[in-house]
Amino acid sequence: MFICITDTAHNRMRIISPITESINLDEDKKTLMLLANFHTALDVKYAISDNILWSVFIHPLKELTTSQVKNAISQVYSANVTFGSTYTSTDLVFPGKEKGEKKTDKKR
Repeated sequence: MFICITDTAHNRMRIISPITESINLDEDKKTLMLLANFHTALDVKYAISDNILWSVFIHPLKELTTSQVKNAISQVYSANVTFGSTYTSTDLVFPGKEKGEKKTDKKR
């Protein structure tokens, strides 16, 4: 299921898709979805509202193109169906430390 919510007065829109009740989320899944929000969910995010876990795309409404809407729907769908496995919205992944990899002291 997809829901599109628009607010023309504030120039915002959301495309959302429910995944599961938040009661079903253990700490490992919560951690993995937060990591995914940074590395693999890209233009969508995992978010909890009203005790439901959602796949969410948020964007300014007036600036949104038809192509972006199509891409957003695809990413919201992918993030929904890959929750619990790869936690991805596209094939693109931003690199990060792998689980168990040692932290290194690097000066910036």
